[in-house]
Amino acid sequence: MDKIIKIFFRYLSYPLAFITRKKKGYIVLLYHKIVEDSIFESELNPDVCVRISDYEKQMEFISNKYNIISLSDMATRIKNKIKPDGLYLSISFDDGYADNYLLGIRALKKHGIKATIFVTAGFVENKDVIPYWDQLLIFAKRYNGEICLDDLTGKKYQFMLNSLNNKRKFVTAAIRMVYQNPRFEKKLFEMINTDHGNYDDEITNSFFTWPLLIKAISSGCFEVGSHTMTHPVLEQLNDNGAKEIESSKNLLERKLQVPINLFSHPYGGQGTSISTNVLSILQKTGYTAAFTSFMGINNEKENVYSIKRISILGGENILDFQYKLNAANLLGWLYKIKS
Repeated sequence: MDKIIKIFFRYLSYPLAFITRKKKGYIVLLYHKIVEDSIFESELNPDVCVRISDYEKQMEFISNKYNIISLSDMATRIKNKIKPDGLYLSISFDDGYADNYLLGIRALKKHGIKATIFVTAGFVENKDVIPYWDQLLIFAKRYNGEICLDDLTGKKYQFMLNSLNNKRKFVTAAIRMVYQNPRFEKKLFEMINTDHGNYDDEITNSFFTWPLLIKAISSGCFEVGSHTMTHPVLEQLNDNGAKEIESSKNLLERKLQVPINLFSHPYGGQGTSISTNVLSILQKTGYTAAFTSFMGINNEKENVYSIKRISILGGENILDFQYKLNAANLLGWLYKIKS
């Protein structure tokens, strides 16, 4: 049914997307993970995992259709209010998974593309730290019984983890609950590691190491930005993320010996705007630009600390990819209405 709805929406809105498509602007693509084709079908959070075959087709397509520039160059153009004379496009990755380099570099080298990896610095510095969403995936893969989620507001949700589809629904619901209420993360950790057995020994940190990050930078195909230390919702911290923002910049610069000028908002920012307190902290800390996951194409008038991106999801074929680029402004408008 979901597939039918997607097809219906695409062809229903295609004429409007064609009419509203932009011929000039700044486009930033947002990826998270690249995975081998052979394991994609078993992923429990497939939206954030792009098949390597799809990724390589996407890189080939954009190299033939767009003016590809680095994210630093794009940020400079927007900061200097340079009006685009065509469609300029940049590539970004959030979180800092090693597969961005290990699987992604071949296509970047082939097409002469430079991507930006936004690194969650604490996950690289401490390999024993496993984010809740990775622990959640391992738990859901191993556990096949019934489980109840209490979202801390009194609402309870039952899941029977006896099929791939049910496990995906559970993972999606749990991640959404943490996003809506970060206090739920602690409860989720307790549930995974206490109520149903400890899974710590089955989890490995799949993020970059410092030597691999240095190797990625040296390849000329990657630059690095900050994605905070521990990936919190900044607006919900007492200091509006000041410590997370500053500490990650300092650690990355010390370890990598390169300036860290770009920042990516954890969870892409909430709603349709970023807190003015967070924007002010970014500017005072010395970042030159910051990126959200708000959908759309940018122009020279954008707030340089709240630049829009287009999230590329797993399972999207090359036609889906082309449609999303054409419909970026339409989808951004619909997202604002929904929010």
